[in-house]
Amino acid sequence: MISVVMSVFKEPKQWLVESISSIIAQTYNDIEIIVVVDNPYLAKESRESFDYLTEIKRMNNNVQLIFNEQNLGLASSLNIGINASNGDFIARMDADDISLPTRLEKEMAFLSEYNVDMVSTNGFIIDEKSNIVDSSIGKMYFDPTNILPNKNCILHPSVLVKKSVLIDVGLYRNFRRSQDYDLWLRMISLGYKIRTLDENLVKYRKSNDNLSNTNRLEQYYTNLYQKKLFIERQKKGIDSFSEKNYRRYILSKKITPKKNEKCKKCMLHLNNAKRLKENGKSCFKELFRAFFCYPSIVLRSVLNSISGSSINTKRGAK
Repeated sequence: MISVVMSVFKEPKQWLVESISSIIAQTYNDIEIIVVVDNPYLAKESRESFDYLTEIKRMNNNVQLIFNEQNLGLASSLNIGINASNGDFIARMDADDISLPTRLEKEMAFLSEYNVDMVSTNGFIIDEKSNIVDSSIGKMYFDPTNILPNKNCILHPSVLVKKSVLIDVGLYRNFRRSQDYDLWLRMISLGYKIRTLDENLVKYRKSNDNLSNTNRLEQYYTNLYQKKLFIERQKKGIDSFSEKNYRRYILSKKITPKKNEKCKKCMLHLNNAKRLKENGKSCFKELFRAFFCYPSIVLRSVLNSISGSSINTKRGAK
């Protein structure tokens, strides 16, 4: 059985309908859907969404609906869903994304064929009205093991992973964002095999309210902290993570709205430069503009691209 785990906060009803319907319509039939509602006021704030979820639960025996008594955040909500699951495999799904009908069937076949512990896929980017605006989310690294210590190349809502692996690494840790990146790094630290299926099997929604847009600089520094923990594990076998240490680290960066805006502009120019380079065109102007916005981010990005192939990770531990 595959347990599809989803956390709901304030997503519009239409997005919920599209997301859950795409799981119900999967060609792989042995599934359960676990929806963790991380908004104790959902019934008041969005009666339509609340009524839809309760109706879906009433009509489908394979749907679990769990209400948190208080807002716990994504990491804790996903852990609640995983602990409540009955399947041997966990599929991630976000309440604003859409899975193509053959996603789970193809992922299970891939997992079995290559004898791996986790599989992810590529995906389409959709807007707030569910229109496809780009097909470039995710990048094909069949074996992303040596890429992950430099950057997160895994599309989180496309993941299918063995539940036993998640239990062994300790599930998600309570980061305010990028909880998934920390999880992937802990998996490869223990030698678990992650592979990517080179096919667009999800539709990933990008909206103006995405946390990655509104808190871009905090996400950037969170990723740096997670990389630091990875290096600690490589050297010592354990890391120094605690929620207190994480908060202290973020506070030390003195993030302001002005810095965050500069970070967003820098990332935009870096992405433009990357696309130009991939198309064989000059990317110097976009790199210069990115450097002008946030020099330290650009320098670190360049260093990462140079050192990416030299990072070693533990293999064969599992």
